[in-house]
Amino acid sequence: MNDVVAALSGFFSKSKLPVLFAGAGVSSRAGLPTWGAYLAELGAAAFEYDEYTKFIIDRAIRDGALGDAAAYYMMCRQMPEATKLRELARPLETFDAQALSHLVALPFRSVVTTNFDRALFAAYAKYSKQAVQEVNIDDPTLDAAAFCEDLYIARIHGRVEVPASMRLATAALADLEKNASYQRYLEHIFSRRQVLFLGFSFLDPAIQAVLRAVRSATKSMHRQEHLALVPKGASAEFLLQLELHSIRRMEYDDGDHHSALWDGIQTYAAIYKRNEKEAVDVREQPFSVAKKYLATAFARSRVGKQREPLAQAIAEGVVSGVVQASGELGVSEQQLIMQLQEDLSLKEDAATSLVAQSVVALARAGVCKIELGTGVPRYFPANSEASAYDSAISRLSDGSINRYILLEKGKDSAPARLFLKELYAQLLLTRGWELGAAFAARKMPENVSVSDVADEIKDVGLKPSEVRGLIRSVESLVTRPDDEEVELLAELGRTAFGLELLLEAPHDPVFLQRTLPERIYFDANVIMPAITPGHPHYQLFNETISSLRKAAGTAILDVSLRVYDGFLNEIVSHRNLAREAMDANGGEGAMWEARAVGLYGSGNVNVFVGAYFNYVEAHAGVSFEEFLHVAAPYNNEADLRRHIEKLGFQVIRDNQANKYGMPEILHSLEKFYANKLEVSRKSPVVVRHDAAQLAIIYAELREGIRTMFVSADRGIRFALEYEGHSNISNSMMTHLGLTQLVELLIGRLPASRGLASLLWMSPVSNDTDRIRNYLINLGLREHDAALAMGMSEIVSDVSEDAGMELSRKRLRLDSENESDRIEINHTLERYEASFFQKMKAAADKIRGRG
Repeated sequence: MNDVVAALSGFFSKSKLPVLFAGAGVSSRAGLPTWGAYLAELGAAAFEYDEYTKFIIDRAIRDGALGDAAAYYMMCRQMPEATKLRELARPLETFDAQALSHLVALPFRSVVTTNFDRALFAAYAKYSKQAVQEVNIDDPTLDAAAFCEDLYIARIHGRVEVPASMRLATAALADLEKNASYQRYLEHIFSRRQVLFLGFSFLDPAIQAVLRAVRSATKSMHRQEHLALVPKGASAEFLLQLELHSIRRMEYDDGDHHSALWDGIQTYAAIYKRNEKEAVDVREQPFSVAKKYLATAFARSRVGKQREPLAQAIAEGVVSGVVQASGELGVSEQQLIMQLQEDLSLKEDAATSLVAQSVVALARAGVCKIELGTGVPRYFPANSEASAYDSAISRLSDGSINRYILLEKGKDSAPARLFLKELYAQLLLTRGWELGAAFAARKMPENVSVSDVADEIKDVGLKPSEVRGLIRSVESLVTRPDDEEVELLAELGRTAFGLELLLEAPHDPVFLQRTLPERIYFDANVIMPAITPGHPHYQLFNETISSLRKAAGTAILDVSLRVYDGFLNEIVSHRNLAREAMDANGGEGAMWEARAVGLYGSGNVNVFVGAYFNYVEAHAGVSFEEFLHVAAPYNNEADLRRHIEKLGFQVIRDNQANKYGMPEILHSLEKFYANKLEVSRKSPVVVRHDAAQLAIIYAELREGIRTMFVSADRGIRFALEYEGHSNISNSMMTHLGLTQLVELLIGRLPASRGLASLLWMSPVSNDTDRIRNYLINLGLREHDAALAMGMSEIVSDVSEDAGMELSRKRLRLDSENESDRIEINHTLERYEASFFQKMKAAADKIRGRG
């Protein structure tokens, strides 16, 4: 076994979450130029415009000042900017991905590279037959990478597709130390993963920038085993840098194009393939830590003051967990600090600050007691905080068992309850992880998949049919909880999210700086529910905005809440569309919209329609026009502007706004939406409104203003990232993300039902299941629980028949075609009538027995 094989074998045997950190030598293996050769090509390109630029680039290369050589190229004034950027990319576009086949066969869980090219992406695609997830600097994906479960490749110094993003020059690399996302990411992989450095030389300015950033972020106290494979003859200074960062090194002979290295990789890849083991779940470590603290974090979150920031409550919960675990022995302040350093990968000063803040609050709340003893304070548990969490899980299990009996004709049993207890515990951990990932990436979380989580639960002696019934009962609780269940779901969801965010991103500004933006702009799709009574998210968004407004009134924070006036047209148009829908088809429109609310929920239809059908439940007999007069008292943009301003928003007029880069942003959005399917396209007017809002954001970012745009539109963010405007997309946040930010920084919001619906979004897999849930709701609304006991078979029969007929007719419930909608509604009317007939017959039969 040669040295490289032995080094790789040792590294992978000790690494649970191994990361490849690839330098220019890896791309060179694929036929791409080394740093020096690449810069020489740039010098040759500059020669056509300025001979002196080539001369000083060549001299800098000879002197080993590669970052300076890049700077000279970027400063070539005679060279057109577009040509300069094009020439940056040209030498990196052609490569041999096959040359990296053995490297990508090694069991890395993620790949980080300072290279700009796509050679590793192509190599992994060729090897695994599927695309690898991308992570890039200047992009929300970098913050979200800490939560990523799948293999990804992170280009942390820029990408060839966006040449302007490529950090080459000395100054650009030095500026990375000021990039908070870059620092947090490096801190994460060095403190939570095991890193193998490959393909770096002592001349490489990129590795120097990385090592500086790591030193700044971790002070070299990362407590992980990292390894660098370096060629013999590396400078003493470079080797010292590795040693200072606690990075072990293995030196190899670099003769014959580093053949000793690549032959060793090929040999180890063959050995690994013969002895391949199942990969460790990247969530294993954070999940195991989260399990330790979930109960105490939930207790602190639940009993904390309404206006106590969630971030503070979660931190107290973690400290409380350490105290509770100490038992009769108690724990000293230094032991608390050390435990937080280990579990959260915190620096000592940050851990000390968290402990100091938390123990005072815990002692005041009677959760722990302080004894001086020998003069050194020790903290002892005063009462257990685990009971609140256990009670919450027990109550949710009770609710699921009741539904299991009622809707599935199941039986209450010890195995069923054990399954539910384990399912809810795992569901919380999984959901916390998903919510943390989505918050970091500034996007909405994926829908909850109860069945996927249930697959991870060990066998507890239930039949497959019983497991399926219990899964459906949990899905029913999550989608249609009662008032007590809503409170528990909201509290458990916010706790799981806050805990995972603290565990995976403890250095996030949320926990350290605790700062809000100076200006928050709201998209039409967020402001409409926020100002329309009756909408399921009205209370939540209203409370969120109210909290921001109150915070803006303090001396601590200055937050301006804004709406771009181009969106006013969209809101008025949406209101008009609601009126047309309710009046459509000779009066049948209202009935159809009521059915749509039953099938999709009031939060997934026209804002005003959904709000109306919620509103009339508490205000029976109110017509749609009367509702609009109360809830949306405006008919035109001028009325709406006055209405919004009365509610405390500042309306930014189009002709007074600074819209920097508007033509480029508009062109990017038009290109993106032109390639979408017809149903996903936007009207030119709406695209122009979006572009104007984004240009306003861009202008304010350039002025150094902390600005945020809150939108539920995923397409805008994708369009910005796809076209290289990541700096703007970084300032976008979802409506749920804003609510989470307010809870973390300001205090918990009382609107539990709205929060629970967003935190626990659960998908309906097909039209048959959607019809089934709709009929269950109709049945429960019309009949008592005794009759509902016999509803399961009727619901299944009718929903399956209706689903099959729609399928035969090639109709989908979500069709927007008018003739399809007419046929769908008439079909569903027949099956509803059949459902009520069968339910009446079942009721008569039960009464006859009585």
